[in-house]
Amino acid sequence: MIREARRDEAEALAAIQRDASLAANAHIFPPELYPFPTGEIVRRWQDFLDDPDVTVLVFDEGGAALGVTGSRAEWLDGLYVLPEWWGHGVGRRLHDEVLDRHLRTYLFTTAPLTGVEALAGADAPDVAVASAHVDHSLRIGSLKSAST
Repeated sequence: MIREARRDEAEALAAIQRDASLAANAHIFPPELYPFPTGEIVRRWQDFLDDPDVTVLVFDEGGAALGVTGSRAEWLDGLYVLPEWWGHGVGRRLHDEVLDRHLRTYLFTTAPLTGVEALAGADAPDVAVASAHVDHSLRIGSLKSAST
């Protein structure tokens, strides 16, 4: 199940990030040479949890957090999955949930249309249309009024 993170979970979220980062990058950043900055990462997750502009989602199974993502309207700040759960769809499901939430919540309510109008030049559209598709692509177009 995907749920919003609780404010008291910063340490657990940092542990997921640590485990995923060490499993993925230990050959590049050996932990004996580059210790994982646990304190800084806990503070980062706490800052995310305290920030109303950041959405922190947890993939939870049976009360155990298996993956986490932090995102804002225009940016995916991080997506981490416990290594033993790699290849089980946890990351994909978190990613898809982030896209779905941000497309629903932000795209159609806050996306500025000035860029679309600028692309149309002097012949700016009467109505700019943005549509999100199943493959997560975004298509922008225009509808001209019947009088033009």
